Amino acid sequence: MSRPLLNRDDEARLRVTMQSLREQIGHFGHMRGGESSAFLLDFGPVVVVEFSRVGNACYLYEKPNAAKVIPDFWAQEPFTIYGLKNRPLAAETITHREGWQTTLAHLLARYGIRPA
Repeated sequence: MSRPLLNRDDEARLRVTMQSLREQIGHFGHMRGGESSAFLLDFGPVVVVEFSRVGNACYLYEKPNAAKVIPDFWAQEPFTIYGLKNRPLAAETITHREGWQTTLAHLLARYGIRPA
């Protein structure tokens, strides 16, 4: 399961496109208080929060802690960058630098999650 969370600038920039693609995009959420948008990626045993801006990390939460950070995956209220970045509850954080995708793939494989 996945859900994009758009900040104001990204939502405004994509507004025209989203009108025609709304059915394909599904239910997007909102980000408040920052310049980054994010994706919520629920893989079952773990939830990954992937931020759009360089310099942000990817946060991996095991299910029990994910429920504390994201109590309602489909919430109408905006999410905040600081609410989604909870290092003490994260099982792992991965900084976006060379090789981060491979690191994330290895972490997900530990939870039995592999590309099809």
